[in-house]
Amino acid sequence: MVPFHSALVLLVAFSLRPSVAQDSADADGDRDGWTVAAGDCDDADAAVNPDGCDMNCDLIDNDCDGIADDDFVVTDIECFYAMGACAGIGLWECVDGVEMETGCVYPGDLVEVCDGVDNDCDGETDEGDVCGTASAKAVKGRGHAYGHVKKAGH
Repeated sequence: MVPFHSALVLLVAFSLRPSVAQDSADADGDRDGWTVAAGDCDDADAAVNPDGCDMNCDLIDNDCDGIADDDFVVTDIECFYAMGACAGIGLWECVDGVEMETGCVYPGDLVEVCDGVDNDCDGETDEGDVCGTASAKAVKGRGHAYGHVKKAGH
C-alpha cells in the first residue's frame, strides 16, 4: 500500500506532465475554439483564427486567409486644407500596417505657378512674382507644370 502523501505527490506530478494532445495539430493551444488542423494559423494568439477580425491595420492575418489587413475599410475623407489646388477628397487607408490619409495635397506640396489657381494652397493666387519675368516653377515630385510667362512690355 502506498502512503497517502506519496500518492498525492504522484497524482500532482502526473497532472503536471504535458499531454501528447497539446503538441498535436488537434490541440487548441490558445483556447479560441480553433485548432491548427481546423485552420488556426496562430495557435498562440486567441485573436487570430478563421473567425478573427482582419479589419485592424496591424500587418497580421487575423482571419487566417493568407492576406493581412484585407478587411480594413478604406473610407473617403475631406482633405484638411480644402482650398486652392488642395481642395478635394482623400482616403483613410491601411498602408504597410499604418492607418493614414492618402491623396490629400497640403501647403508646401506644390509650388505656385502663374495660372489663376492657388497652386501652393496658402489661400493666395499667383503670389511671389510667379507671373513676372521668371518662368513657371515645376511641381515638386509630380512631373512638370508650366504657367504663362509675361514678357516685359507685352
